[in-house]
Amino acid sequence: MEITRTNSPIIMTTGFLGLNDDCLMEIMSYLNIRELYAMERVCTDLKNVVESVYKRFKTLNFDELAERKKISLIELKLFAKRVGECVTNLTARSSSFEIGADYYIIDILLDHFKKVQNLNIADFPLLFLKMDELIEISCNLKSAKFMSCDLNDDVQRCLAVAGNLESIDLSYNPLNGKCFEELSNLREFDATCCEVKFEGFFISLLQRNPTLKKVGIPSGCITQDSIEAIRRFLPELEAVSFSHFCFGGCHINLQILANLPNLTEVKLECFNQGNIHNFMESLAEYDRLTCLNLRISDYHSLLHVKRFTNLKYINICCRKLKNEHLMEFMSKKTLQKIIVDSMLLTDDLCKFITECPSLTYLEVRRAEKITEVFLDGLTPYLDGRTVPLTIYVFRTGIKESNERTLHPMLRLNIEEVKMSYSDDEDDEHSQSSEDNDNSDDNDSWIGIGEEEEIGDFYEESSEESDE
Repeated sequence: MEITRTNSPIIMTTGFLGLNDDCLMEIMSYLNIRELYAMERVCTDLKNVVESVYKRFKTLNFDELAERKKISLIELKLFAKRVGECVTNLTARSSSFEIGADYYIIDILLDHFKKVQNLNIADFPLLFLKMDELIEISCNLKSAKFMSCDLNDDVQRCLAVAGNLESIDLSYNPLNGKCFEELSNLREFDATCCEVKFEGFFISLLQRNPTLKKVGIPSGCITQDSIEAIRRFLPELEAVSFSHFCFGGCHINLQILANLPNLTEVKLECFNQGNIHNFMESLAEYDRLTCLNLRISDYHSLLHVKRFTNLKYINICCRKLKNEHLMEFMSKKTLQKIIVDSMLLTDDLCKFITECPSLTYLEVRRAEKITEVFLDGLTPYLDGRTVPLTIYVFRTGIKESNERTLHPMLRLNIEEVKMSYSDDEDDEHSQSSEDNDNSDDNDSWIGIGEEEEIGDFYEESSEESDE
């Protein structure tokens, strides 16, 4: 058969732009809002596709977005205008944004994200000034977290219209407890580190909400009456958390909570012994815990941890903890996630990981003695894994390197040691470096044609400031 060659051109669209819109939308659904905004500015065809993706944008986490670079006020305004009407899950912490604009950030968030159902905002001390705006979006809320937002009991006006609310976190706010009167049909409630002075508000809350599965007890309500009320009104409780800096001075019988049949999660933050030892002993006897979070000064209370056989998650901060003790009570086949504040040595850590076959996440702080040898020692263990292991080490002797080839089953995140600084100076220097990194190229994400929009925004901000 004779093959005839021809010089006629063949017109074919290839590459990324050759894909149909459905394929492009599927690919772009994996991009974050900052990446989508960059794609929008490439060409008209991509802009049309990105606009379709915006309409399906349901979850916006500014904390994750800020891991690479803090979010400027201009970026926030541009992003809010594009996806504000579609987002139902919103997460924002003050530290994710550039410093000094909290008032305008809150203003933009509450003005544009009016259909949000799951709201998680933290460390915004001026939120109480925006109570009227917060009330407008409360009717849609199913879950609300306002940790450390300087809220007072005026938040009661907001909670009064939040009829669909199932979960509320008011921890680290100066509340008296009167706002609890508006809460009913809850599944989760957290008010840890709130110095509520009238425990009657808290006990009434427990009585009105027998459906509660998770409870964070206000610091001012850690009394025997409150503990008894939890046992009496919440027999199906699954998780409880305490946070009290002078817990040791209170003679409270916590053991009555240990025999709740569904209690599987406990969080304890206190710096005096008190009767924590007896509580831990009772929990170990029933052995139902799957999640344990401890920040305590009494090492002896930790000895009971080795008796738990079902733990999947553990977070321990105890400065008196030693390597041999950690190995003794934390080497468990069930553990999947571990966060520990301890200075583990390389050999001990490799052995520890080997004895926890289900482990998928390990975070170690104060890890100066962990060195490059650690990575080499992990290789035999990683060869047999089918699920990747994520390791996050702070203040470690391992240096970050782009040339290092990691095992395919290892995800390594490193915060390097800065030996020339003390702890306080180190934090200060770190913050300063971040600010410097974020200060350059802030306008690099601003597209052509946005200048007028940004100019209007600054005019609005200036007028509000004058008022």
